[in-house]
Amino acid sequence: MSKSLIPHPVETELDRLEGEIALRRESLIESLTELRDEVAELAQWQTWVRRRPLTAVGLGLLAGWTLGKLLRLR
Repeated sequence: MSKSLIPHPVETELDRLEGEIALRRESLIESLTELRDEVAELAQWQTWVRRRPLTAVGLGLLAGWTLGKLLRLR
């Protein structure tokens, strides 16, 4: 008896699932790369100053005032 030219249903299902897994893996890698880049950017103080300059100046003034108070008490 000769082999059938029609693919076995299990093999086609496995191929489909392997393809779907590969696509999801690729999507996950892409998402993680984007997340890593965003976290790295947010961790830099320059990013915070650039996005909220008035808040940064206010925090600087508050830190200076607090440090001045602490040093004057000694």
